[in-house]
Amino acid sequence: MLFAIPVPIMRRRVLFVALPAALLAGRAQAQSLPLATPSAIPLELVRYSSQTLSGTAASLFADKAAALLPYTFQIKLADRPPTVPFAAIARASALASYYAPAFSADEPVLGLSAVPMLAASFDGAEALLRVARPAYAAALARHGQVLLAVEPWRPAALWSTFRLRSAADLHGARFALDETAYAGPGWAELFVRLGAERAAYGEAELVLSGGYTSSLKLAREFACVTEVFFAQQLTFLTANREMFDSLTEAQREALLAIGRATEAELWREIRTLVRRDRQEIASRGVLVSTAPPADLVAALHEAADPDIRRWTDAMDSEGVPRERPSSPTIAARSGSEAAIPVRWGPVRCASAARVATPLRTARQLYAACDRSRRARRTLTRVCGDRANHTVVDNGKEKERRRSK
Repeated sequence: MLFAIPVPIMRRRVLFVALPAALLAGRAQAQSLPLATPSAIPLELVRYSSQTLSGTAASLFADKAAALLPYTFQIKLADRPPTVPFAAIARASALASYYAPAFSADEPVLGLSAVPMLAASFDGAEALLRVARPAYAAALARHGQVLLAVEPWRPAALWSTFRLRSAADLHGARFALDETAYAGPGWAELFVRLGAERAAYGEAELVLSGGYTSSLKLAREFACVTEVFFAQQLTFLTANREMFDSLTEAQREALLAIGRATEAELWREIRTLVRRDRQEIASRGVLVSTAPPADLVAALHEAADPDIRRWTDAMDSEGVPRERPSSPTIAARSGSEAAIPVRWGPVRCASAARVATPLRTARQLYAACDRSRRARRTLTRVCGDRANHTVVDNGKEKERRRSK
């Protein structure tokens, strides 16, 4: 779908101001909380760096705690730079909010939301989160943390000085990531594989925004945006395990309930934010493409295979870093009965047109995406038995794409 507002002369301007995304979500960083009562438990919630979206989750969590349980918890917000080692976060405060992929070196599963082209919509990203949540919780438990809520970022999108009509438009285009540090490993190399040429941000005619930079800022610099749903990164809000275990059962359940309510509202808000952004930037003359060309999405899927493999190679059973020198293999039913390494880890694969059935293992993701290089196959059924997996080839999807 295109928001058909006349596109102005293609332009590229250099700006020097970026607005925090938390402000765009309509929620101020500073919070006015009621005074603590003698019975309220004081808890410090640290937001690691104001340059992430973590301020939104933390502020909303504190608001809900104050509104729903004013006599149970007294939450004080604090801001600190993201320089604390992951192992020290739990010891530093009772509660913490941070950009999860920043710690993928410590726990590879935390980088899942930065792996490109795994989901194609908000619904798909939420399904991916449901499948991955046990692995997230297990990873955090190894570092003394309890997962309370997950905040979605604005999906990564392509901004350009020209309309993207096909994958061929990427060839020779001057490409850059946006000016923030919130990009997944290998994102730039993916576009180089598609023929784009690396350039400085100020000279780029094609930019991938990771979800932090204000859409209003980008709308002043670029004429077009293509919503490819490249990745939807996540912020985690966690509790110190030692503090959590010291609470009564009722208090623990209350803390978890506040987290669930916060997360549900954050997912609703991000959908509203993106819809509002579309209307706002379209009114400023930007051409908004909500349905990217099929061959462009297919090319991005194929180019993402090395990034997906790199992530699966870092995973072992239950989402822990892989340390064993070798792993068993099983036969994949792709016609050639090729053996594929077994690397377990709950994830999800997406086709170019829609999100497929949730995958329960990284091995299945690896296998499905490897075969999709030769044909756009969708995993439509997942067998519960890990020793016997069946992949169903959706030939109609391939024919439909060719006919376009």
